[in-house]
Amino acid sequence: MTSDAIQSLIDELEAEENNKMLTENAEIDAIKKLQQGPDHYLLTEVAYPVVVNGKKYTDAKNPILNYEGSTYIPLAKIGELTGVNYKWNAGLKQVEIVSAPAASSDVSAPSDDSFKDFLEELEKSGNVYH
Repeated sequence: MTSDAIQSLIDELEAEENNKMLTENAEIDAIKKLQQGPDHYLLTEVAYPVVVNGKKYTDAKNPILNYEGSTYIPLAKIGELTGVNYKWNAGLKQVEIVSAPAASSDVSAPSDDSFKDFLEELEKSGNVYH
């Protein structure tokens, strides 16, 4: 091997080492930036399933994330999966979430007076069993 070839190999190795150091420094800087302020959070994608109404949630574009033991699911997806309505109130600069109205029932409990009347009529008819 000629001295030029050896020097070229040394230069190439030094360049690789410099690039490696730059990459490591960039990673260290990124970690420091995350640690510096309250505006930066490190979230990780969850490895456990989330099931909503019997259906497993999966969405590569809107993944479920975890931060310090709390699970975060995109609000739009929760709305789609549960039927909960939400909207952005630009005037108040807030998200407003509205639960779906409860299903109404045609069966209603009798009032106390009507129930007493019913019992009196039942006793008068002789069809009361104790």
